[in-house]
Amino acid sequence: LIVSNLVTLLEPYYEDSINKRIVKRNKIYFNDTGLACYLIGIDSPKTLKLSEFKGRIVETYIHNEICKSFKNNNVEIQMFYYRDNNQNEIDFIIQSENEIIPIEVKSGETINNISLTKFNQENNNKLSIRFSTKNIDKSGKILNIPLFMAEYIDRYIKKEID
Repeated sequence: LIVSNLVTLLEPYYEDSINKRIVKRNKIYFNDTGLACYLIGIDSPKTLKLSEFKGRIVETYIHNEICKSFKNNNVEIQMFYYRDNNQNEIDFIIQSENEIIPIEVKSGETINNISLTKFNQENNNKLSIRFSTKNIDKSGKILNIPLFMAEYIDRYIKKEID
């Protein structure tokens, strides 16, 4: 599935130990959200909205948009996910040059920042991104980007970091 480019594996992020990356499990993302929806029986926006898989499908969509955005602009990034011992999870960690950017995806109306805030406190990153249904907004280090604007993530990052 990986060789045929149907799925992508995301490794866990650990800045200090490659051995810990090997021990933790990878996350898998379909490179085609339409295929993923078909395989789990989602055939309409209404079905998706009511599905227990809504969050995972939206996360997959964001993963794909991040990858496309950077590839289309010939920018090399490494992408990981993060989970600590207390099960705090960051959906994506982008590493590009010397920058580390944590990214959270929220498919519903509730947008708590517990994991992002904790990550920001423990790391020296300049920017964190949260994708949600809310309007574009910046509060401290956290930039909220509406889900439908995910394809522009590379531009937002460049603007905020430069």
